[in-house]
Amino acid sequence: MTIKTIKYQPRNHLMQIILILILSFLERQKKRTRINDQSNPLHGLFGFVVPLDLIGAFNNRWTYGFAFGSIANTIIVLFDEGFLPAGVPGWAKGFVILAGALEVGLCYFPIFACLTTANKIVGPIIGFLYTLFWLSVTVADIVICPHETAKRQYEKIISHWPSILCFLFLLYRFVYTFICRNKPGEGGYKDQNLILQAHQAEHVRRLLRKPVEKHKSWFERNIYTWDPCFKFPNRIIGTTVLALFCLYILITQEFNGLKMIIQMLKSIHTETFRQFIQDFANAIHGVWYFATILSSLTTVSYIFHILACYR
Repeated sequence: MTIKTIKYQPRNHLMQIILILILSFLERQKKRTRINDQSNPLHGLFGFVVPLDLIGAFNNRWTYGFAFGSIANTIIVLFDEGFLPAGVPGWAKGFVILAGALEVGLCYFPIFACLTTANKIVGPIIGFLYTLFWLSVTVADIVICPHETAKRQYEKIISHWPSILCFLFLLYRFVYTFICRNKPGEGGYKDQNLILQAHQAEHVRRLLRKPVEKHKSWFERNIYTWDPCFKFPNRIIGTTVLALFCLYILITQEFNGLKMIIQMLKSIHTETFRQFIQDFANAIHGVWYFATILSSLTTVSYIFHILACYR
């Protein structure tokens, strides 16, 4: 999201609080005691909806990854500190950024809550409508003002298309979840809330067995060996997608900064240094592309190296 969208979010806090209360009211308490049964007239209702299990959840891994990807632009704005009001003292910036992070978390809490709620009807419907709302806000922001400034043409379109793609995927996922959970016959959609998943048990068995020698390709020998019994948890997939999307957004911002520097250099009308400035601008172009490509490949390789080490 852009700074304008960040400023638009506080007006919707009441809507988010209402949606969280609705989802919490329909959520059943997982742990109930005798005191709760005697004092709670709602018969186990009104439980807290956990937006994301960061310990060992394996359900809807890529859905959570795209949900994290949809907030990548907002995360960049938080790191950029562009939403800070003027005149904030240095000692208070940390508290303002923390308040902004909590505000962003509250704004996107319903999306993650709708992905984890056990309600078969209300959860997917609210998630679809709320995701559609944020997709509409993002598209409207791009259509009304596609340029950040006169020198940064179409930057908003270039940097925001990953968020639009993530929102579209979430819309499809909520529709798919609604159909699967309410499908007659085999009971529809079932969540696997097991302490030990089946693929985890099989992965441990494979590790304890004597390895079977088989021919491996160059990619499998030097980079990564695919194991159908191993799955990365939600927190790893979400962090990876968010890191890659943020890297893309940073590259687009640096590219726009490069264009502004080149335009500023070319605007210097000095006969003596004109050829020097032209050569210097061309050199900056080449160095920037080389440095950006090299640093981006290094960052991507480091991200996948972390995944391999986790494996």
